[in-house]
Amino acid sequence: MSSFQRLRQIALAVILTWGWKRAIVAMAAGALSVLALAPFNAWPVLFITFPVLVWLIDGAGAGRLGGVPAAALTGYWFGLGYFVPGLYWIGYAFFVEADVFAWLTPFAVLGLPAYLSIFTGLGFALARLLWTKDATRILALAASLTVAEWLRGHALTGFPWNAFGYALSEPLPLAQMASLIGQWGMTFLTVAIFASPAVLIDRTPDRRMAWRVPAAAVALLIVMAIFGAIRMSLHPTTMVAGAKLRLMQPNLQQDARFNYAAKAEVMKKYLALSDRASGPQSTGVSAATILIWPESAFPFFLTREADAMAQIAELLPKGTVLITGPVRAPDLPPGTRNGAARAAGAGGAACAAADLLRGDFPRRGWRERRATPGLDREPHQ
Repeated sequence: MSSFQRLRQIALAVILTWGWKRAIVAMAAGALSVLALAPFNAWPVLFITFPVLVWLIDGAGAGRLGGVPAAALTGYWFGLGYFVPGLYWIGYAFFVEADVFAWLTPFAVLGLPAYLSIFTGLGFALARLLWTKDATRILALAASLTVAEWLRGHALTGFPWNAFGYALSEPLPLAQMASLIGQWGMTFLTVAIFASPAVLIDRTPDRRMAWRVPAAAVALLIVMAIFGAIRMSLHPTTMVAGAKLRLMQPNLQQDARFNYAAKAEVMKKYLALSDRASGPQSTGVSAATILIWPESAFPFFLTREADAMAQIAELLPKGTVLITGPVRAPDLPPGTRNGAARAAGAGGAACAAADLLRGDFPRRGWRERRATPGLDREPHQ
């Protein structure tokens, strides 16, 4: 049996699969597709899983109403297989105060993927409506899933996490095409390129014709890589002379990261780690020009805690920049919440609304505010 005959035999088995076996095939294809994303970045696996999608939609035509309901259900199962392993980490949040919230973990880990899979099902249904018997059905699938992904990224505030187009974000030259066509254009190309081997089983008068579609897809990948390499060479990375970074990762437990009662413990650990000597040429924070703390670093609104601001002021020497990500107080102006705060030693003052904190901002102002909880804006000048 030739390689083509084996491939056709596998494809026919997928096309003719029905019932619970069809659901398992779709979910397995979805689960394997997650390997194309970070941290694995094994995007060639999509050359195996996306043709399966084409064959499943081919087989959906045996159902009622032109196969649209069967295609939608198949898409739903694929989405569930794709989103559950891709979004399992959401469940970690429920282990904060696990004795109270841990029982909700299965509802979060399965509930959100169950909702997001509706969009994948809609994409498959639309593809079935546009389906053809030749290679153009690959474009129908790419366009339909791009529309579905766009809806997923916008409906009900949107959640475009793990969009199919992210598969081509590594290696970096491939990602440069996004500068021209954006995320949704990348999603279209991802589906079209990786689904192309499905046409190898199509009956054509000349077998060489069937190879033209996947060959064109591979050629497009090569062109994308060349374009990206040229673009990156025209915009080389530049280094800033004299910059010394110091990254502080406290590895806090979840119950401490979001627990206001752990405020003193969190600040003590941050300050100690930030100023700890890590080698003969890194004697502490004074040896760094930029100090970086994590996002969502504080279990409190930083701009409302004058004592924490004073501790930061005492830590930072003049000329050192602190970059961190505190959650913004809800009474701050729109656009300043959940942003990154910066603290720089340039002789200015702390300014919460502008996300700018100075490494040598007036310490006296923040010390005075320790006993004045009502003050949660700029310090005294």
